[in-house]
Amino acid sequence: MWELSGLTSEQKIGQLLMLGFSGTRPSSYIKRLISEYGLGGVVLFGCNIDQPLQVARLCGELQELALDSPSAIPLFIAIDQEGGRVVRLKDGFTPLPTMASLGATGSVQLAYSLGELIGRELGWLGINMDLAPVLDVNSQLKNPVIGDRAFGDDPALVARLGGAIRNGLNQAGVLAVGKHFPGHGDTMLDSHLGLPLVIQPRQGLDQRELVPFKAAIADDFEALMPAHVLYTALDGEYPATLSNKILTKLLRQELGFKGLVLSDDMLMRAMDQDRLPHLAVRAVQAGIDMLLFGREDAPIAQVIEALLQAVTQETISQARLDQAIGTTIQLKNKWLNPPPKPDYEQLKDLGCQAHRQVIKTINQRAKMTVA
Repeated sequence: MWELSGLTSEQKIGQLLMLGFSGTRPSSYIKRLISEYGLGGVVLFGCNIDQPLQVARLCGELQELALDSPSAIPLFIAIDQEGGRVVRLKDGFTPLPTMASLGATGSVQLAYSLGELIGRELGWLGINMDLAPVLDVNSQLKNPVIGDRAFGDDPALVARLGGAIRNGLNQAGVLAVGKHFPGHGDTMLDSHLGLPLVIQPRQGLDQRELVPFKAAIADDFEALMPAHVLYTALDGEYPATLSNKILTKLLRQELGFKGLVLSDDMLMRAMDQDRLPHLAVRAVQAGIDMLLFGREDAPIAQVIEALLQAVTQETISQARLDQAIGTTIQLKNKWLNPPPKPDYEQLKDLGCQAHRQVIKTINQRAKMTVA
């Protein structure tokens, strides 16, 4: 069992960070940061993926580096494996349908089966966290970033299928991260490109955007990702990622969420890239438990220094720091004890007939519904 009390200040800051890196082997950048800080996690993107055996070996190496570091705490190894256009694992893996196709079936059982097969394939590789499901309601049809990533425009349907996907992933031993709280479906701008704005009264958010997240919290979802979106009815100054009103007062206190709050990529243009160290501090103050920086060009040295200084000066209170890291370690003790390893023997079953049959059934049922 890992404990908060045994960590140095640097190792505590390390647990606040989930980092991306370049290459199909652990880069010198990620090796150094794991060794020096014992990172909370790493995130894999297309640049890290070649073929299944390589991915499994990569995950095994990363986990060994973490366990050999002074903190000896395993990594969350995360990936965006949603389905449709947002998948990182392609060649050699089961081809996944869009969530809109799954939504068209309306089937909780198929959603569970899909989540379970995704979780099995991730687990065989040594990946233990999926940045999915999307719990956004596709309420704005011209939305450039959500669209068919969502199950549909019915909040109750999104809640049911999102919960089923999560249950399937969890059953396979993979931690699901619901996103993007409190909802990215009613925007006209992609937060990768700028800061979207949602001008909707609180009553409207309660009746639509918040419905799947309230259901997720009631169902004990253990991790959520907020949106880089400004919600004027909730906080007219800060986007959700930086908002104490949204992350602490609404999510934690009003809705009762007790799990991990993982930021979306801080290198997206919705965040002011010239002020990232300051924004990292602000995000942790607001309620972010783990900060995601998806590329090696992130100013990580400056971010770490800003976080260390904020803790020393109590700009980030000791209670807030301990809450963030305590939540992370609690989940690691549950999900990563013992640390999951790649199952090389099972790699032969990636994209197997049973998995492809689930996808075939989803696609057939979706076509019948649309027709």
